[in-house]
Amino acid sequence: MLGSKNNKYSEPEQIKRVIKILELGITRVDTADSYASTNSEKYLSKILAIKPNLLVTTKVGGYFSNLPSPFNEFLVENKTYQKYNIIKNRGYFDFNPSIRPRKLEEHLISSLRRLKVENINTYLLHGVPRENLLDDFIDCMLTLKKKGLTSNVGISMDREFSFDLSWCDEILIPANLVNYYNRVTARISIHGLFRGDNQISVNYAKEFLKLPSAHSILLGTYDSNKFIQSEIMLQGLRGRN
Repeated sequence: MLGSKNNKYSEPEQIKRVIKILELGITRVDTADSYASTNSEKYLSKILAIKPNLLVTTKVGGYFSNLPSPFNEFLVENKTYQKYNIIKNRGYFDFNPSIRPRKLEEHLISSLRRLKVENINTYLLHGVPRENLLDDFIDCMLTLKKKGLTSNVGISMDREFSFDLSWCDEILIPANLVNYYNRVTARISIHGLFRGDNQISVNYAKEFLKLPSAHSILLGTYDSNKFIQSEIMLQGLRGRN
């Protein structure tokens, strides 16, 4: 919601709330070029000016195949809808077919300019490109890493795929894709852990936290109480006081 037209808070208030959350101990932030029609990266640049040591992940290519624009929010009958609502109503999330591998560097440089940084910690494909182009995308992602524009590369997936992930430093998947947990050597980050039934979340968290590859959990909230409760739950599952 950072930078979204639907956000009920003003820009200064949004930034203030995110900084308040970060001061509770978060060390990484995740965004994408499609979030809030690029506004998320722009707002995040103002947060990075205050918190320059944050590790930043951004993503390229998020797209809804049954809608005309590769943005994370859409104006439909004069109402703005977010990604969650579109998926819930059977929108189909995929990698933007108009993006070609040779354009990845251009997209990353645009993200870096919006973030006002020279490089980032992690760059992810935001969805899975078409199979016939996948190898070319992988080669270009590894080239971006060699050039020092990103320290890590990988992919964000919303469902299971069978292609090789050995090139990834990191993958981002929904928490419920437990079948993936022991199938990859990359660091694993998950999202959606604190949505829905709490007992299901606890079971997913138990499986995730057993992994040597467990890297981070994306929360995505302005609610500091939700963050604190989530941290208490995770500490309890790790057996810490």
